[in-house]
Amino acid sequence: MTHGGISKFDGDSMLHFTTDDGLLSDQFYSSYQDSKGNFWFGSLGNGEEGLLKYDGVSFEHFNTSNGLPNNNLIDICEDDLGNIWLASARGLLTIFDGTSFSIFTSKQGETYEGVHFVTKDAKGEIWFGGRYGQLYRYDGAVVKDFTQK
Repeated sequence: MTHGGISKFDGDSMLHFTTDDGLLSDQFYSSYQDSKGNFWFGSLGNGEEGLLKYDGVSFEHFNTSNGLPNNNLIDICEDDLGNIWLASARGLLTIFDGTSFSIFTSKQGETYEGVHFVTKDAKGEIWFGGRYGQLYRYDGAVVKDFTQK
């Protein structure tokens, strides 16, 4: 994480994108490439930028002013349905379906705050957890808590 914006390497040279190129911030913490080839970037929420999508041509911005629950995004993952999962140390685990954002809620009605990582395993199950050892697995129906107590 620096104030360097986003850089793209084309195999020969580096192309740099900064606030002069339309970014709302020059500081990003997380990045992810989805199954369609889009790049997603998350900020720590210290400015206007929250989530940034780059399709190879242009940038699309998402932040609290257009539906993102929290601008602090420290990890990004895609599930098998194409939903983008967003982990936030200062907010709730969020899902973006390409149109709108929603707080992930288990069937038991639980939400998950302070999530520091989110990833998908080979079975397509989503794993997420926090900085104090919290560990959960979502199999598409049920969240199982693996946290040591």
